Amino acid sequence: MPSGYFGRCSVVDHATPWFLPTAPAPWHSEQVAGWPGQFRLTDDLTEVAWIELDPWRGVGGTRVTSVVPGGFAAYVRVFHPAPSRSGYVTWSEVARTTGRSMHPLAQWTRISPRGDAEHPWDAPRHGEPPLEVLVPLVATLRAATATTDHCFFAIWDGWGQLHSRSFSSLRSSKQSKGTATPVESFVAEREREARLFPRFELEPGTGRRYLLGTGPLDVLIEIADDSFSERPGVPAAMWWPSDRSWFVASEIDFDSTLVGGSTELRDAILHNALLEASEVPPDGILSMKGDTVNPPT
Repeated sequence: MPSGYFGRCSVVDHATPWFLPTAPAPWHSEQVAGWPGQFRLTDDLTEVAWIELDPWRGVGGTRVTSVVPGGFAAYVRVFHPAPSRSGYVTWSEVARTTGRSMHPLAQWTRISPRGDAEHPWDAPRHGEPPLEVLVPLVATLRAATATTDHCFFAIWDGWGQLHSRSFSSLRSSKQSKGTATPVESFVAEREREARLFPRFELEPGTGRRYLLGTGPLDVLIEIADDSFSERPGVPAAMWWPSDRSWFVASEIDFDSTLVGGSTELRDAILHNALLEASEVPPDGILSMKGDTVNPPT
């Protein structure tokens, strides 16, 4: 399992009574111990009303506009690199090694066959670009909006980093069952606050319910940073500035991040040497059916 995945848990008991509060709590503006920097959760969900996505299970598979709203001039797919013992490996490098073809709608399991023990890399992260991708991407996005100080962040509430029981279950049998570890205490504080805020979902039945937060663009890196052993990071599933000049989605089941924006932003991302990215059509299929170039493994 790649480093940085301690405590990651995608399975949440959706039967818990607090999952979708029936009434929003009062607005919280004070600094909360469970979240860093200027990030704040909000109970005002009116901002998400503009987000319209194509059906998740559309004809042919999940489309780009099933993840990012339609209407943008251009769409870009940023590939999450594969961790290896010697650092990160790009998808293009993997495809060259395996004799497959890299293209905008490539699927990881088509270019890196499952069960092939000869290759010294792990699968890319799903739902969370590593900081090595997030930092240069945020720097590029910063220049493409006039409202870097006011952005919105949708946090999938299925992450284990929002649920203290995900960490308590990882204790060794030798550890006390009655004393919380520092990381458990931190996550428990974050969990208590999150219980006070409503969730929203863009397509019922997909298991994707989100908390909404606000803050400056750079706080995205702070909340996602998982380099602190006692403060596990929480990746944002979607984020956008208040002027809606672009929209970014790191879908929890995808190993790439999608960006909708201007043609200028598209060009800036494609020319960023720190990012592996390709332009994709808005109706491009992102599920396995979209890779019509590489044969099934």
